Amino acid sequence: MLMPIAPKGYGGAKMLREEVRNSFLIFASDVHVTSACKEALNNNIEVTVLGEEESTTAEFINVAEEYGSDK
Repeated sequence: MLMPIAPKGYGGAKMLREEVRNSFLIFASDVHVTSACKEALNNNIEVTVLGEEESTTAEFINVAEEYGSDK
């Protein structure tokens, strides 16, 4: 997600958080998350993915499934 549209993404994350419980909201973006990771984490995002989103996200999902979402 590019920085100028990040607030819309955060708004969408807030709406999803209100509707979907017991799940992770994963935010993956080379540009925004790398430069504003803490901002994303402070705006209804539980997980930020830095680097190669595809392999890192898949790895995260595998770990969450194996060990549970509370780790």
